[in-house]
Amino acid sequence: MQDAWPQADRLSWIHVAAAGVDKLIFDELAASEVTVTNAQGTFDRPIAEWVLGAVLAEAKDFAAATSTSRRRSGSTVRRVGCRGSQRSWSAPARSDARRLVC
Repeated sequence: MQDAWPQADRLSWIHVAAAGVDKLIFDELAASEVTVTNAQGTFDRPIAEWVLGAVLAEAKDFAAATSTSRRRSGSTVRRVGCRGSQRSWSAPARSDARRLVC
């Protein structure tokens, strides 16, 4: 960025997809009117959800339960809801559901 700075005479905004911008900032940029934004907080919820899921999976020994289930069924995919539960759905919804779960 610093190498291209002399040619960036119309630049008004820089957005950095990462949370930190410390490595990007140099003296000329800091002294300019260019707005610098970042993605701080963008991934807070997905990371929190993943961590919570990982904690629950570990606490409930999900790996062992999954392994046992696979040995019993002989398959990693189970067919669920292919009969009966779709009767009240519209025809396109039943068709979509069959492609997804049957």
